[in-house]
Amino acid sequence: MTDGLCLLDSDVLIECLKNRQATLARIDRLAIQGMHLACSVISRAELVAGIRADEHQRMQELLTPLASLPVTEDIADSAGELLKHFAKSYGLLEADSMIAATALHHQAVLFTLNRKHFAPLSPPLRLLSWEEPPLQVAEQAPRYGHKRSKIKKRG
Repeated sequence: MTDGLCLLDSDVLIECLKNRQATLARIDRLAIQGMHLACSVISRAELVAGIRADEHQRMQELLTPLASLPVTEDIADSAGELLKHFAKSYGLLEADSMIAATALHHQAVLFTLNRKHFAPLSPPLRLLSWEEPPLQVAEQAPRYGHKRSKIKKRG
């Protein structure tokens, strides 16, 4: 995987906010391999809704290097179609449908810690999860958000 777009699911961002080293290291590896990292505005809303007042600064530091992808009319329509087909049969939630539709629209890989939320959508949705073997990278990966990190903001 190089020079692609990786959309970080809300659960991944929450783990980063909690400073979970394994998740941070995995994201560092993606950045080193040339993946452009992003999040959906839906994930941003979920973070804002769930943080304590003392976590606001850490959240800003976490999200600043990421491209923030909006929900456009096309993405909203696609999310609606996903809900129509998968909400009742698989329990797909509105937020997850919008995150999935965003990943599909941008042809991004979705990095999630909960593959079962998105499994019915794959393929065509491309998923990256913990079940996959670790990516090959250099021995010393910079910490996510560190100035030397190769995380790029797409714009």
